Amino acid sequence: MTESAIHSRAAKLNLTVHTADYGKYYLTDSDGFVLSPGLMTQEVLEQWFDIGEVKRIEKALSDRAAKLDLMVKNDHGNFYLTDLNNCAVAPCPMTLEQIDSWLTDLEKQAAQEDKQ
Repeated sequence: MTESAIHSRAAKLNLTVHTADYGKYYLTDSDGFVLSPGLMTQEVLEQWFDIGEVKRIEKALSDRAAKLDLMVKNDHGNFYLTDLNNCAVAPCPMTLEQIDSWLTDLEKQAAQEDKQ
Protein backbone atom coordinates (compact mmCIF):
# COMPACT_ATOMS: atom_id res chain seq x y z
CA MET A 1 0.00 0.00 0.00
CA THR A 2 1.38 3.40 -0.95
CA GLU A 3 1.64 6.35 1.43
CA SER A 4 -1.17 8.15 -0.40
CA ALA A 5 -3.40 5.06 -0.16
CA ILE A 6 -2.71 4.84 3.58
CA HIS A 7 -3.68 8.49 4.07
CA SER A 8 -6.75 8.08 1.85
CA ARG A 9 -8.05 5.10 3.84
CA ALA A 10 -7.46 6.99 7.08
CA ALA A 11 -9.35 10.03 5.79
CA LYS A 12 -12.41 7.88 4.98
CA LEU A 13 -12.53 6.97 8.68
CA ASN A 14 -11.89 10.58 9.82
CA LEU A 15 -8.43 9.61 11.07
CA THR A 16 -4.96 10.98 10.45
CA VAL A 17 -1.92 8.79 9.90
CA HIS A 18 1.44 10.01 11.19
CA THR A 19 4.78 8.55 10.18
CA ALA A 20 6.94 8.15 13.27
CA ASP A 21 9.77 6.12 11.85
CA TYR A 22 10.39 4.59 8.45
CA GLY A 23 7.62 2.01 8.06
CA LYS A 24 6.08 2.78 11.46
CA TYR A 25 2.85 4.70 11.93
CA TYR A 26 0.38 5.90 14.53
CA LEU A 27 -3.20 7.17 14.24
CA THR A 28 -4.99 10.19 15.66
CA ASP A 29 -8.64 11.19 15.58
CA SER A 30 -9.96 14.60 14.49
CA ASP A 31 -9.15 16.03 17.95
CA GLY A 32 -5.54 14.85 17.77
CA PHE A 33 -6.11 12.05 20.30
CA VAL A 34 -3.72 9.16 19.66
CA LEU A 35 -5.75 6.01 18.95
CA SER A 36 -3.11 3.41 18.31
CA PRO A 37 -1.53 1.57 21.23
CA GLY A 38 1.93 2.24 19.83
CA LEU A 39 3.80 2.39 16.58
CA MET A 40 2.28 0.11 13.96
CA THR A 41 3.62 -1.55 10.87
CA GLN A 42 1.75 -1.09 7.62
CA GLU A 43 0.21 -4.56 8.02
CA VAL A 44 -1.23 -3.74 11.46
CA LEU A 45 -2.39 -0.34 10.21
CA GLU A 46 -4.30 -2.03 7.38
CA GLN A 47 -6.00 -4.31 9.95
CA TRP A 48 -7.11 -1.21 11.91
CA PHE A 49 -8.54 0.25 8.70
CA ASP A 50 -10.37 -2.99 7.90
CA ILE A 51 -11.95 -3.03 11.37
CA GLY A 52 -12.92 0.64 11.04
CA GLU A 53 -14.50 0.11 7.64
CA VAL A 54 -16.51 -2.87 8.87
CA LYS A 55 -17.78 -0.78 11.79
CA ARG A 56 -18.69 2.08 9.44
CA ILE A 57 -20.60 -0.27 7.13
CA GLU A 58 -22.28 -1.97 10.09
CA LYS A 59 -23.39 1.45 11.43
CA ALA A 60 -24.83 2.47 8.05
CA LEU A 61 -26.73 -0.83 7.81
CA SER A 62 -27.97 -0.46 11.40
CA ASP A 63 -29.29 3.00 10.57
CA ARG A 64 -31.15 1.62 7.54
CA ALA A 65 -32.52 -1.29 9.59
CA ALA A 66 -33.77 1.06 12.32
CA LYS A 67 -35.96 2.84 9.77
CA LEU A 68 -37.68 -0.52 9.24
CA ASP A 69 -37.91 -1.21 13.00
CA LEU A 70 -35.16 -3.82 12.69
CA MET A 71 -31.68 -4.23 14.17
CA VAL A 72 -28.35 -5.54 12.89
CA LYS A 73 -26.65 -7.71 15.51
CA ASN A 74 -22.96 -8.62 15.40
CA ASP A 75 -21.88 -11.79 17.18
CA HIS A 76 -18.12 -12.05 16.61
CA GLY A 77 -18.40 -11.29 12.89
CA ASN A 78 -21.60 -13.25 12.39
CA PHE A 79 -24.37 -10.78 11.54
CA TYR A 80 -28.08 -11.15 12.23
CA LEU A 81 -31.07 -9.11 11.12
CA THR A 82 -33.59 -9.07 13.96
CA ASP A 83 -36.83 -7.38 14.89
CA LEU A 84 -37.14 -5.26 18.01
CA ASN A 85 -37.96 -8.42 20.02
CA ASN A 86 -34.55 -9.82 19.02
CA CYS A 87 -36.11 -12.48 16.76
CA ALA A 88 -34.27 -13.22 13.52
CA VAL A 89 -36.17 -12.03 10.45
CA ALA A 90 -33.79 -13.54 7.89
CA PRO A 91 -31.69 -16.69 7.59
CA CYS A 92 -28.58 -16.30 9.69
CA PRO A 93 -25.75 -15.84 10.24
CA MET A 94 -25.12 -13.49 7.33
CA THR A 95 -22.37 -11.33 5.89
CA LEU A 96 -22.74 -7.55 5.74
CA GLU A 97 -23.34 -7.88 2.00
CA GLN A 98 -26.25 -10.25 2.66
CA ILE A 99 -27.68 -7.87 5.27
CA ASP A 100 -27.45 -5.06 2.69
CA SER A 101 -29.30 -7.17 0.15
CA TRP A 102 -32.08 -8.06 2.61
CA LEU A 103 -32.47 -4.43 3.65
CA THR A 104 -32.65 -3.32 0.01
CA ASP A 105 -35.46 -5.82 -0.63
CA LEU A 106 -37.31 -4.82 2.54
CA GLU A 107 -36.96 -1.11 1.69
CA LYS A 108 -38.42 -1.75 -1.78
CA GLN A 109 -41.29 -3.72 -0.23
CA ALA A 110 -41.98 -0.92 2.29
CA ALA A 111 -41.95 1.67 -0.52
CA GLN A 112 -44.48 -0.35 -2.50
CA GLU A 113 -46.72 -0.70 0.58
CA ASP A 114 -46.53 3.07 1.13
CA LYS A 115 -47.80 3.66 -2.42
CA GLN A 116 -50.92 1.58 -1.80
